[in-house]
Amino acid sequence: MLFALGAAAAAAVSVGCSDVSLYKIDAPDDLQARIDEIAERNKPVETDGKTSVVVTKFEIGASDYSTGWWGDHSQSFEVAPGKLLHIEFDNYGSRANNWSNWNLALANLGGGIHSVDEDSSYAEYFVMRSDLYGWGNADYDGGLIASDYAEVIGEVDDMWAVFRDLMYGAHVTIELDHSSTGYTYMTATATSADGAYTITETYNHPTPSTASVYAFLITDNSYMVMDAEHCWTEASGKAARA
Repeated sequence: MLFALGAAAAAAVSVGCSDVSLYKIDAPDDLQARIDEIAERNKPVETDGKTSVVVTKFEIGASDYSTGWWGDHSQSFEVAPGKLLHIEFDNYGSRANNWSNWNLALANLGGGIHSVDEDSSYAEYFVMRSDLYGWGNADYDGGLIASDYAEVIGEVDDMWAVFRDLMYGAHVTIELDHSSTGYTYMTATATSADGAYTITETYNHPTPSTASVYAFLITDNSYMVMDAEHCWTEASGKAARA
């Protein structure tokens, strides 16, 4: 009886091992083709002198504006010497404070390094807020921040109240022109959701003339959605400017 049971078990094992089709992974025949197609679609494309930037993170912060200062960041965008970075996104904030909108950092390292605690060689050139305030290294000069906010918004009792409203849902374009002469020029333009206002903020800062700089967006009870179709790099427009 024991022999019979042993023989039956052996037969079962034999059948199970020989019928490998039971364990075959049912992958589509064109899996590699699909992988290649996705990779090709995500490659930077050059058109009319502009090289597309592949956006890997589309939303920054929580959509209920609960992500506080430094709570989330965009991907790092590299800006090589002699190149201009152009990014676009939709901006939302709690409207409780002027600074609860986009914030931008320009640093010496990319690759997701956003803290001096993570890499001792990491350093920021400057951090700029949409409400005309910033800080940075020894070269930072807040007196170089300029805007047309007062001119565009006009004479009202509280310009910043209008600013907070127009920034909610505003479409923002930021350009960072990394001149090979050793400066990076920032231009940030925001158009309100209803199209009634378009305001511009500018700043420039000394940066290395032979090394890339890296930019990323930062939350402060704010939420941003990248416009992946309108992010690119192109040749600097200030190559001859000191």
